[in-house]
Amino acid sequence: MKENKKIHMAWFVLIACCALQAGGAGTLVNSAGVFLSPVAESLGVGIGELSLYLTITSLCLAFSLPIAGKMLTKYNIRILLSVGMTICALSVAAMSQFTAVWQWYIAGAILGIAGSVIFIITSPAIISNWFHKKVGLAMGIAMAFNGIGGAIMNPIISSAITNLGWRNGYLVMAAISLVIVLPFMLFVVRFKPEDVGLKPYGYEENKQDVKKNVDTDGIPAKIATKSMPFYLLFIAFGLMGYLNGYSQQLPAFGASINMPATLSAMLVSLSLLVSVGGKLTVGALNDKYGIKAVSVTGMLIVAIAFGLLIFSNGNYTIALIGSALYGVTQTINAVAVPLITRKAFGSKDYSSIFANLAMGQNLIGAFGISIIGVIYDKTGSYNANFGIGIGLCVGFIVLTLAALSSAKKLKAETNH
Repeated sequence: MKENKKIHMAWFVLIACCALQAGGAGTLVNSAGVFLSPVAESLGVGIGELSLYLTITSLCLAFSLPIAGKMLTKYNIRILLSVGMTICALSVAAMSQFTAVWQWYIAGAILGIAGSVIFIITSPAIISNWFHKKVGLAMGIAMAFNGIGGAIMNPIISSAITNLGWRNGYLVMAAISLVIVLPFMLFVVRFKPEDVGLKPYGYEENKQDVKKNVDTDGIPAKIATKSMPFYLLFIAFGLMGYLNGYSQQLPAFGASINMPATLSAMLVSLSLLVSVGGKLTVGALNDKYGIKAVSVTGMLIVAIAFGLLIFSNGNYTIALIGSALYGVTQTINAVAVPLITRKAFGSKDYSSIFANLAMGQNLIGAFGISIIGVIYDKTGSYNANFGIGIGLCVGFIVLTLAALSSAKKLKAETNH
């Protein structure tokens, strides 16, 4: 009985995942947008041309994800994540010395390859291993720190750029990311509880709930990855990846309507703060209303956000509200997407299936960041981009609903 009163190690592993999200994607990815305008201006290039390095990062990340999924189970997780994080930080630090756009392209490729074990699948995979009970809550908390890290770091990095220059800004961002992440990767994180002789949280306490809430008889990966619902979600998650790319362009959008630099940085911070609240509540909403209702409602809110940004016409208040509502995109991307995957295919081969779907998410989404920048360079406005965003929201809803309906039939056929 005494043992049951102790804090389960799963919660400490969750803290490590929070640090990984805050210092990894939250800092190195979600804060990258504040560099686009000052760096492009300094180099005398277009934002679209510079943004291409982010596309290269996403492409390399996408193609590396299946390999990363296998590496997570094959190698010591502490060493793997520590090395991967160090390489990511050094790639960003190296940008402080660059003088030509092609150098960002090379660093972006390295960042994407190393980031495949940091940014996307690792925290959901670790949490799925460590939690049988409250997995939705744990997932929401961990992924919320992606937004928390970005919300905090965007104004800090923006201030560093203003006061120290963009070159020193890259050094500051790289150093902070390492300080946040490395201690937890070296001393706390473990891939699964069996590595330290434990059972997942909730496994012994409530076995009936585990059987009820976790579909251990899910669809095998070899069947799932060749099925219609997989193809539909592959495209739907790709659209979500494209939509996620707008966050990198928000500071440049602010600059395009003559917002002060600090206020432009707040566009991203507000969107990330909203995403934090969404990530913390989406698990509970999913339990009460179902993932279909949560996803559809969330995407309608994002569509409204794009509408507000179109009709803001330089009104800073409306632009800030639109950017804040856009933050729901991060909630759907970080929490709802893994839950949709689990709903569609169960948990039997969840990590493998999710890694392949995440590849599609980044593969299609990789082009979003640079395409958005190119469209802006051609039109001189972000309105066309925001109109496209509304269409993508509708596309995600239609494809996801179709995939879940198809997956229900596939489950019935597979179980028989």
